[in-house]
Amino acid sequence: MEKRKRGNPNMKKGAPSVNPRGSGAPRLWIQKEVQEAVKKALEDAHPDGPAGYFTELARKKPELFIGMVQKIMPNETAVNVTVSLGDAMAEAQRRIEEYEKKLIDITPNASDDKLSD
Repeated sequence: MEKRKRGNPNMKKGAPSVNPRGSGAPRLWIQKEVQEAVKKALEDAHPDGPAGYFTELARKKPELFIGMVQKIMPNETAVNVTVSLGDAMAEAQRRIEEYEKKLIDITPNASDDKLSD
């Protein structure tokens, strides 16, 4: 049995493209029409609009609602935080002072040692 070669057998090196016009433009107008239709359906589906519909869906079918939330929420959120070293040091000092105010001194005084004799 002969092993099959990968790729399109109609494509030869140096030959004209098998798809001369390319992949074509995306049909964005269809996407827009579908989005508008979905928005309209959500507005009409519940007296309180989309929020009311999703609230009711979350109560009646939580597994379906959570599945939808998982698909639309990002898995990771990129955060870029820029802090100067001076600001970070000032914040650290403020936190140390706040922490020290909460500490309770339990070290024995010198006068306490004389009482025990």
